[in-house]
Amino acid sequence: MSEIPRSYLRLFNCITDAIELIDNMNFGLAKDELKEGQSQAEELYLAENEGELTDEKKIEIFLKTARDEAKEEKELAAQEADKRIDDKIAEWREKIEKTANS
Repeated sequence: MSEIPRSYLRLFNCITDAIELIDNMNFGLAKDELKEGQSQAEELYLAENEGELTDEKKIEIFLKTARDEAKEEKELAAQEADKRIDDKIAEWREKIEKTANS
């Protein structure tokens, strides 16, 4: 069985990440992820077909991908924290209203 091209794997992972972002209603980040994945996949494809995918280029692409993923994780964590805070505020408001109406 032949090796799956890196360009395909990068695009596949990008689409998977974008779907998760869409599920979390992060449409802007999903769009950015798809654009970046498209660009990286094209770059990888051209490098693979021209035999220019050096170890240095592989490391550069890996590091860029890792930075992008870390940025997305940070954004998702911040959004989840904001949601937990909003939920807690709503819970406390409800408790206060119940006590005030008693």
